Amino acid sequence: MNGLEGPGAPGVTRPPVRLGPATFRADVLSMDFKGQDAFLVEDGFAGIADGSTPLDPARGAVVAAFARSALRALRSRRTQQPAQQFVAAITEVSRGLTAVSSPTAAIGLVQVRGADLEAVVLADVTVVIRQRGGVITVLQDDRVGIVDKRSADLIKAILDAGGTQEEARAAFTPVLAAQHATLRNKPGGYWVFGAETAAAGEIASIRVALDTVESILICSDGFYRLCDTFGFAADPAALLAACENHGLAGLGGALRIAELAPGNLAAHPRPARHDDATAVLLRR
Repeated sequence: MNGLEGPGAPGVTRPPVRLGPATFRADVLSMDFKGQDAFLVEDGFAGIADGSTPLDPARGAVVAAFARSALRALRSRRTQQPAQQFVAAITEVSRGLTAVSSPTAAIGLVQVRGADLEAVVLADVTVVIRQRGGVITVLQDDRVGIVDKRSADLIKAILDAGGTQEEARAAFTPVLAAQHATLRNKPGGYWVFGAETAAAGEIASIRVALDTVESILICSDGFYRLCDTFGFAADPAALLAACENHGLAGLGGALRIAELAPGNLAAHPRPARHDDATAVLLRR
């Protein structure tokens, strides 16, 4: 069985993996900033877990370990239907934890389901699939984006008023804590992989015929900044095409350049200049 797991892998081509009867080249980019993303790619399964930034920075390593464990637990139960798969994985990984004490992560994965490729998303990991004939299928969960926009609006207001990025972050921290308490894994809010099995009922999933699949991109929100923040790609289809044409390492370099461009924090307000950026590209 071929496989690769991280965080921490450079952006290089890895040994091929099999999805059903088809063989895919696997490219992975894992650019750490906070070190809280994880990926897992092996025959029949590929996924990313984007660990949520903890309010206490000292818990960063705990978040990373939780993200890795989440992917392993989901992979080991990939024969189950998605909702049951997530319930079982959440139960295993969060054993002994509570909604308050548990780390959380956004999840995006693809797995073989008979003659189909099944994609599953919970929170802000994006899956883009290109099928024969140029058909593009995109799976996203936009609910976290509503929360992110509120945060960006607050940061922008402070910067526009002449405040510094440090002042904006200081004002943002209590807002983030309130969002965690009132919106995370709550009806009307957003859902992530944590200690609440109810999140399994909030996943988004699709299936496409596996024999039509030509390429797959799974990426964290830090990598997806190329599309929704900096406009390097106009939409998910264009982002997938850019990955195919320029390679993940090239896109990662473009992302870091964009993040460092003068004035970009004011033009594109966000809690941190950099974020972990992780992407998996599979090509038949």
